[in-house]
Amino acid sequence: MRNLSRLLALLLGVFLILTQISACAGKQPSKDASASQSQSQKEGGMTSGEPEPLTLPIVQKPMTFTWFQDVEAFVRDVMKTLGDSEAVQEAEKRTGIHIEFNHPPAGKAAEKLNLMIATGELDDVIWGASAVPGGAASLIKNGSIIKLNDLIDKYAPNFKKVMKDNLDEKKYYTLPDGTLYMFPLLNIDKAFRGNNGYIIRKDWLDALGLKMPTTIDELYTVLKAFKEKDPNGNGKPDEVPLVFNKSVDIGTFAVAWGIKVGFYVDNSTVKYGPIQPEFKDYISTMRKWYVEGLFDPEFSISDAKKTDSKMTGNIAGVLVNASMSGNLGRYLGLAEAKGGSKFDLAPMPYLKTASGKTFTPRDDPSAVVSSGLSISSKAKNLKELVKYIDYRYSEEGRTLFYWGTEGKSFVTKNGKREFTDLITKNPNKLTIEQASAKYALSVVVKPGLGDAEARNQIK
Repeated sequence: MRNLSRLLALLLGVFLILTQISACAGKQPSKDASASQSQSQKEGGMTSGEPEPLTLPIVQKPMTFTWFQDVEAFVRDVMKTLGDSEAVQEAEKRTGIHIEFNHPPAGKAAEKLNLMIATGELDDVIWGASAVPGGAASLIKNGSIIKLNDLIDKYAPNFKKVMKDNLDEKKYYTLPDGTLYMFPLLNIDKAFRGNNGYIIRKDWLDALGLKMPTTIDELYTVLKAFKEKDPNGNGKPDEVPLVFNKSVDIGTFAVAWGIKVGFYVDNSTVKYGPIQPEFKDYISTMRKWYVEGLFDPEFSISDAKKTDSKMTGNIAGVLVNASMSGNLGRYLGLAEAKGGSKFDLAPMPYLKTASGKTFTPRDDPSAVVSSGLSISSKAKNLKELVKYIDYRYSEEGRTLFYWGTEGKSFVTKNGKREFTDLITKNPNKLTIEQASAKYALSVVVKPGLGDAEARNQIK
């Protein structure tokens, strides 16, 4: 009888323990659920829930947000602010939201941005905020910009789909802890990513009977001729063979030795340029060019205005790190307006090494440009703001901000879009870059999904 009582007591204890374990288990997430939650955190804290659908107009009563962004020189040529673009004005009609742009003076973006952050006088959204010392992580820590995860999760269906469709690129706008800190420009088409290179005076080459340089030695021969043989024909030794805006631009020539000036990947091996054997020859060559006066003497203090002056003043020979879409056509147009009928430019290829290989200054350029649009801690009405930004990732918004208005700046023929003469043969003599900016913002950096078809028509 005593043994039976002990057995019953033991069974009762086991039952109570099992009951407690079962109750605790009901309160804790399953192993699979924990794993799912962990994965969600790694992917930026996004949930599988659907955001609110985007419907237009976004607001019934007009709403205004301030927007800080540096702009390209060709934009400043035709507009006081991006708000003068018809694409921005049309977006306001469709969404009900007005954007008041704040553009820093040319060449002063970093200075203006640092001042805004130091004083706390921030615009609602900031393009390129992560470029400050310490990057986005420091700005979130000090309260200058905010995390976007929850806002995107709730109010950005188009951008969330873009992220889902391009997960490999998400790492470029996500902090290690999964924090989303900016709305990026994504150029998915690889052929569309590399937009910077060298521009050379083709008419000078022709005048001196020179061929397009393809190696470092051939380029040296061309630069010497530009300096010594008066290719602009004014009888003065005023030519500046090689123009660049900052000292790091000259580092692009290191690819002629098969190296780069910083860290880079070579056949899956991480290397550092300055410790490679070829780096000494590269530095010696650049020093020689400097001593012989082939460099722009103002390279250490140059800015966009000085570069424009040299390019349109008929004294610059080769422009380094130039935007093909933003400068080539622009300078041709400005020269034509000045009556420079013989002025001609051409893109110069990256230089071949002694072995005949060609390298680019960047390792497989990312689909995400380094800058993006962040929301400051000063912004209010976040739901409406996020929905406006998300509109730029929608198919309608993408069409508007790359093509403009159908029937005016573009038409559709056989299922393909084409820019009209308003863009390609502007009656007011705007270059194709200027016209596309004024009516569609085609070649202006902005948050959204890049449209290679539109950009490829901007020659």
